[in-house]
Amino acid sequence: GTAGGVMPAWHLRLDRVKVGSLEVLGVDASIIAGNSPSEVLLGMSYLNRVRWREDQGVLLLEAKH
Repeated sequence: GTAGGVMPAWHLRLDRVKVGSLEVLGVDASIIAGNSPSEVLLGMSYLNRVRWREDQGVLLLEAKH
């Protein structure tokens, strides 16, 4: 389910997801049918594996040590 309702989706595992210089291996992902959202969204399967915080409206990502 999404904010827009129930949509068909496909589950897969990405070999790697890299944001800037921060790379995470083996990230679970979903491909949602349809035209929305048009942007790629970072999900908790990625965010739970890095340190992140919000500072004045900006999401800051750092490697976990």
